[in-house]
Amino acid sequence: MTKENRNAPAEPRRPVPAADVERTRRHLLLAALLHIDLPRRHSASRAEAVDLATRAVIIANDLGSINVDRATPSGDDALVEVNSVLLRTRTLGSLDRAILEAVVQYNSYASEFREKERRPQAGPRPHDPSLSSFLTVVRCVVNGNLEGTRHLVAERYKGSSAELSKLNLI
Repeated sequence: MTKENRNAPAEPRRPVPAADVERTRRHLLLAALLHIDLPRRHSASRAEAVDLATRAVIIANDLGSINVDRATPSGDDALVEVNSVLLRTRTLGSLDRAILEAVVQYNSYASEFREKERRPQAGPRPHDPSLSSFLTVVRCVVNGNLEGTRHLVAERYKGSSAELSKLNLI
């Protein structure tokens, strides 16, 4: 950093687009949960499965913490809202519609993931002999996250049990 850059006035904080927040959360979750570098080390089948799993984990977490996140103070010094269900509520104009959409989307991801397990290498992709084992691990991570979130709701995030009970295990 040059001396001129250090003395330059700080740029004002700008709102972060929801798509950027969501993409960043997925990448951070991938790194934290699975410790993998998908673009270089893994097949497209693995990348697709992890993307589905990550999206499902985000929805489960956001549904589980929705009441706490709704109560978070807003204002210039507040953290950026990253709850995907609450962000969607702004677009749809209804929390109930956003919750229903999230539940349907989660279950769609779960179904799509199960289909990948049934047909792990459909299409013109190179054979990946360990894909089945990989998918089993990812499924266990997603299901464990859902079960853990359901447990936390009972202890810490009151009020989201009904929504989480509608989510299917993978």
